[in-house]
Amino acid sequence: MAMKLENVVPFGRSYDEYRLMFALSEEDLDKKIISVADAPAAFSVSMKKRGSRVISANPLYIFGIDDIERRFYKALDEVIGQVRDSPGGWIWAMR
Repeated sequence: MAMKLENVVPFGRSYDEYRLMFALSEEDLDKKIISVADAPAAFSVSMKKRGSRVISANPLYIFGIDDIERRFYKALDEVIGQVRDSPGGWIWAMR
């Protein structure tokens, strides 16, 4: 069963998920990074906290924090429901 969402959903990934997904080394993290269409990901915030140079660009950022949070919670039940309905359709990789 393929996951299908009717709208853009403001879900992001954690700093560790981004590092694994893009195989980012410590050297990579010291470079200038642009994170495009990353939703409200924790990656950019974590990078800023460590003093790294990162820019996040996403159409979602036209909305304010409260509206993004509202959209997230509105979509949450649908996304979790689809994950529960198709547990074999996901790759759960942890290192």
